[in-house]
Amino acid sequence: MDIREELGSWSAPVSDSDNPSTISIVIICAYVPCIAIAEVVGAFFGALPGALCDAVLIPVLLSHYALTPEKPHRRLLAALALIPLLDLLSFAMPIRLVPQIYWYALVGAPLLIAAALTARLLALSWSDIGLRLRRWPWQILIGASGLPLGLVAFLILQPKPLFAAPTWPGMAISAVILVVFAALTEEIVFRGVLQTTAEDTLGPLSVLYSSTLFAIAYVGSLSLAYVLFMQLVGLLFGWCFRRTGSIWGTTLAHSLLNIGLIVVWPYLLH
Repeated sequence: MDIREELGSWSAPVSDSDNPSTISIVIICAYVPCIAIAEVVGAFFGALPGALCDAVLIPVLLSHYALTPEKPHRRLLAALALIPLLDLLSFAMPIRLVPQIYWYALVGAPLLIAAALTARLLALSWSDIGLRLRRWPWQILIGASGLPLGLVAFLILQPKPLFAAPTWPGMAISAVILVVFAALTEEIVFRGVLQTTAEDTLGPLSVLYSSTLFAIAYVGSLSLAYVLFMQLVGLLFGWCFRRTGSIWGTTLAHSLLNIGLIVVWPYLLH
């Protein structure tokens, strides 16, 4: 940012409605343990109790959004509803009837549509959610971090290979699904929509806020080490997005992490 723009942003008058209050911060932070409880219930007590928790959270968040006057935290309430929706889709889809790799598409496709509709509702442009390519050399460098991250993720979770007899077409289809319906979708949700709207209230702490929710989404892995690892990954990706204004580097890194974790390393190291 140009220094004159920086000084201008500090000197510009700010109305009370644009100023995040302590109440706003408390409200949006109070939803984090609620979302975490829903994730824990689903992971440890079964899909039905978890789905019921999510089914309560979604209308509560959307009703809170609809009934809240124009405050800095209002847009974040609608964005937060995407997280229990992700969890609810995971529970509701009849994924046992299809190969495991297609689970990501069945859950990711409706979530991607929901994220796009939420961005439109909140008047977020493509640039706002990071879909403009900026500082492409840095995006490539950020993306390359996904290679070691994928290996670390595999060493933590040790997942089994998806296919008994892998084929090049099958691995290519798996990679495309993981890029579009896992990496890109999650980056749009957690960085593009969630972190961007949290910025209005929390400023730089929006990185910590979005990364914490990102880590909570992985409670279903039943691995505390993996949840903590994804917290660190979320902090890295959130910081990169805040610095560059683009999610393409983090999407590439996220894609390489997922492909390494699910497609590549299980065949090479098992």
